Amino acid sequence: MNVFGKALVVLILVMSIFFLASSVAVYSNQKNWKEKADQLQTQLTQAQAQGQELQAQIDNLNKNIDNEKAEKVKRVAALETERENLRREYLEREQAHAGLVEQNRQLIAQTEAVQNNMKGITDELTKLRGTLATIQQEKEQNFGELVKITDQLHQAQGQLETLKNRNLQLVDQAKHLTKLLDVNDINPHDPVDGQPPKVDGLVTAVSGQGLIEISLGSDDGLRNGHKLEVYRASPTNSKYLGRVEVITTEPDRAVAKILPEFRKGAIQKEDRVATRF
Repeated sequence: MNVFGKALVVLILVMSIFFLASSVAVYSNQKNWKEKADQLQTQLTQAQAQGQELQAQIDNLNKNIDNEKAEKVKRVAALETERENLRREYLEREQAHAGLVEQNRQLIAQTEAVQNNMKGITDELTKLRGTLATIQQEKEQNFGELVKITDQLHQAQGQLETLKNRNLQLVDQAKHLTKLLDVNDINPHDPVDGQPPKVDGLVTAVSGQGLIEISLGSDDGLRNGHKLEVYRASPTNSKYLGRVEVITTEPDRAVAKILPEFRKGAIQKEDRVATRF
């Protein structure tokens, strides 16, 4: 795998982690909003129960007031009948009446306090309803964002699968090219412009100093340092003779030295030379 392929794989991994982290963050945010909504619903239920309890107390107080008023009427009637004979008792009843008035005042004050408290509860309930509506709206918005991010994640997964398949193709192609380089004895680290062109020619002369002259030159793309294979062609079987290295070139011919470590036979005039045997 080359540097570009490695960088591409790392980039895909980073993007996958990013989308996964975003999905987890959105899910956590949605869960927190739900818990807050449940807490507000619990507070609302408690406020409603408290309001019902206060209303029951008000009803009991009103009933007591009505009972006391009825009792007062009866007592006044009895006092009017016995006023002359029971003045002292009348005075005591009068004091009792004053106590009842004070009690009644206190009850009225308590009733007003309860009413004010109920108003506060009603205002708080209205506020909670508004907050609940806001939470619901934000929840719907977060759900829409979650759907969008999920779609993006699916697209990224599809792109990742495509890139994985492409990476496998590139790996297979690289293996094939490496095999071709090995078969043709080419070093992949050699510069491209240092490779000899694909040519085929003849040995035109052989010297006793390990040099030969060939029918290929600079016009054919040969340069000093290029290596050629020498072989003897025959109708039945071609024989490999060795490898030579170009040391001087002219437009239509070149001189090459025989490399002893590759020599397999005596090279003669009219033998064939080529970049590949």
